[in-house]
Amino acid sequence: AGVTAPSISIVAAAAIAVVAVGALTWVKGINYLRADHAARQTAATFSSDPGAGLRQIEAAISLAPDVRDYHHRRSLMLQAVGDADPARSQAFLREAVAEDLHAVELNPMSIDSNLAAAYSACNSNSPFEIDWRGIKMNSTAVPRTAPDRRSGHE
Repeated sequence: AGVTAPSISIVAAAAIAVVAVGALTWVKGINYLRADHAARQTAATFSSDPGAGLRQIEAAISLAPDVRDYHHRRSLMLQAVGDADPARSQAFLREAVAEDLHAVELNPMSIDSNLAAAYSACNSNSPFEIDWRGIKMNSTAVPRTAPDRRSGHE
């Protein structure tokens, strides 16, 4: 009824596998918590310092790049910065649209992500066109006064 060397090595291998999976889960989990903390602070920071707010949401994205809401928040911030800086608004808007399109890629079946991307593409005072997967989105297709379905305002 003694323990043999092969059974000890199997137990040791199983223990190492459990520890490795636990460590990997912990690292990913802690990054998501850190990302959520950074993302929650962005609204207050952005209102007083847009640059710092953008850096915070970018930090959240770097910690949890697969959370589509962070990409959408960054898009909204870029649109706001573009509205405040007319000289560079188109550059900010293009980056905002790209950010919303990335959110769509993360979850193509999300109606909210698709609507946000379409709204971002149409939310411009001057015309531009973006070609995304063969679908041409034109900023002149919908007037800037289109209802904002996200906020419920007409």
